[in-house]
Amino acid sequence: MNTTIKNTLKWAVISGLFAVPFIPFIITRSLLFPFITGKGFTFRILIEIVFALWLLLALADAEFRPKWNYITKSLVVFVGIVFLADILSKYPFKSLWSNYERMEGFVTIAHLALYYFVFSSMFKAPKWWTWFWNTQLVAGLIMAIYGFLQLGGKIAVDQGGVRLDATLGNASYLAIYAVFNMFIALIMLLRTKSKVWRWIYGVLFLIQGVVLYYTATRGAILGFIGGIILTALIIAWKERKADTGSRMMAKASAYLVGVVIVLALLFVGFRNSSFVQKSPVLSRFTSFSLTDQENIGRTDVWQMALKGAEQRPILGWGQESFNYVFNANYNPNMYAQEQWFDRTHNVILDWLINAGVLGLLSYISLFVAMLYVLWKKTSVTVEEKALITGLMAAYVFNNIFVFDNLVSYLMFFAFLAYVSSQDTSMPMRALPVEFKKETMNYLFTPVIIIALVACVYFVNIPALNASSTLITAISQQSSPQVNLDDFTKTFSYHSFGSPEALEQLINISVQIIGTQSVDSSVKQGFFTLADTQIKAQLVKTPEDARYLLLGGSFYNQVGQYDTAIPLLNNAIKYSPGKPAMYFELATSYLGKGNADQAFQLFTQGYNLATSAPDSQVVYAVGALYDNKPTVVQQMFAIIGQDKIVSDNRILQAYVNLKDYNSAETILSLRLQKTPTDYNSEFQLASVFATAGQTAKAIQVLQDIETRNPSLKAQIDPYITQLQGGK
Repeated sequence: MNTTIKNTLKWAVISGLFAVPFIPFIITRSLLFPFITGKGFTFRILIEIVFALWLLLALADAEFRPKWNYITKSLVVFVGIVFLADILSKYPFKSLWSNYERMEGFVTIAHLALYYFVFSSMFKAPKWWTWFWNTQLVAGLIMAIYGFLQLGGKIAVDQGGVRLDATLGNASYLAIYAVFNMFIALIMLLRTKSKVWRWIYGVLFLIQGVVLYYTATRGAILGFIGGIILTALIIAWKERKADTGSRMMAKASAYLVGVVIVLALLFVGFRNSSFVQKSPVLSRFTSFSLTDQENIGRTDVWQMALKGAEQRPILGWGQESFNYVFNANYNPNMYAQEQWFDRTHNVILDWLINAGVLGLLSYISLFVAMLYVLWKKTSVTVEEKALITGLMAAYVFNNIFVFDNLVSYLMFFAFLAYVSSQDTSMPMRALPVEFKKETMNYLFTPVIIIALVACVYFVNIPALNASSTLITAISQQSSPQVNLDDFTKTFSYHSFGSPEALEQLINISVQIIGTQSVDSSVKQGFFTLADTQIKAQLVKTPEDARYLLLGGSFYNQVGQYDTAIPLLNNAIKYSPGKPAMYFELATSYLGKGNADQAFQLFTQGYNLATSAPDSQVVYAVGALYDNKPTVVQQMFAIIGQDKIVSDNRILQAYVNLKDYNSAETILSLRLQKTPTDYNSEFQLASVFATAGQTAKAIQVLQDIETRNPSLKAQIDPYITQLQGGK
């Protein structure tokens, strides 16, 4: 390979690596999960291209080959174990490819490994890392400015509330991103001898600190504080007997630890002050309790994860398979919370589930290998070693309460590559093998180019097309037929996004089938497509309670009760502790007119979660349908009048049972509370009309029209129908 081609490839690879810090800014509204998918696909395509170009370089010149040190070996073992666990999972396809919401799976882990190999091989000279870390800090500054615009109300916080999330869509993701940037700023501050640059790095550190504060993410903030304390303790210990300058650093570190302890004590002492309690950030720390619903749910999930780990301890369940563990070991106490956890919200337990004990140990080995190489095999300063060690401690602590995402993975793997590249015990030209020019030109180059094109297409393009088509399928179109065509096209790509497309299809199909104005052939088309895709999904995942429930619910809503019942029985089989399964099966029997069987199922579901408000309402509704007035009276006393009046399920039960007086009473109470509630007035008119009280129905509609003439065009046709006896 001549020098010109080699330099071209070199700069192309370097340019790709310098583009990585800007991936977090990508938001793709044209794709499902816009904060996740765009970043994921961009990273995959970019790394595939960069890796192919780097591979040509590495084959031609040993200078660009990776160091076969402990970090590299640990990473190879980790990737190998994860791959084995994924292909042995209950649903290998999802374990390998993940979904739009997470964009992880083995595919992303493999791409991160490729990223590491390229990164650690290309950036061996210190100058490259200086430029890269500065580039990362520039990206971090831009992200901070975006966050400040959110803080000032100029840009909306996408997840709602006041916690900044910038372009990451999640405050927790932004928090750990800020933590990495703060430590990078400190590393660069200690490296430079320029006072100007020290001020610049100091300001960047403070800016990221403000961002971290306003994410109000407790794990990241506490992790950062702990990481800084650990850093200071290491420096104080290591430099205590060094030269004058180092001893000053040691003393300063010791003082820093003292300052942090004093600030912590002051916070505890003033935790009940108005200043702290009125702060949306500080109050999150004072309100922390193990009895909070959020924390109870998290600890419940951890207990489920431990049970799942006992069931498959060696290689775990495979990535993206926690739903099987969650469903099988579901704790009914979580009924009032999120019903479908796909992560344990603890990185240790996540890897224990994903790849078992072997996977967890191999994951931990990445940190052990990094710290070993850092302290034993590199010549960087003690201060920098301490900062990287503190950063890893902060990162791990944060991940005890959340899970990794692409952005945090990118930062972590960048540090793996950095430490590996600084390993002075390994020769610069590891694995020296020479290839002939003809072999490079006529074998390696064409094969790599063909493989690159195939990889970019098959790994990304079908799923990208499916995601963008799905967005149009769920959007308002000129006719429902257009939506149906888009859904059909979405599934034709056979991508890893099909399960999420199915969920969207079910929701829209139910709406379309229930709309009178839609042509019957279109309704049939939606039903046929949904029916086909549900059955196809259940062939792939016969033990996934989520899709069994979704399928059963769909068939219930379109009146196919006999089709729903076996699916829902299987859903109970694979998730026996989840009340929703029993309630949905009870709905099937209600549809068949078997109120006694339905009530037995309502009772089973209720007994699993007697204290959950929703469970109480559903049980009361079941008692209404089965004509059990004593039970209804007991449950209504527990539920309370406000909930009885506001819950539409109770109202609908009275209407279905033709108890129009009770329905009228509920709607009248609603209107007493909110006289301008037009929806309740329309419902009242409908109840009167159904009960045969046409005059009352017309009077209600005319009263609405009198108060709001803009509704005349909508109301008059109904009045005409009622007057005509239709």
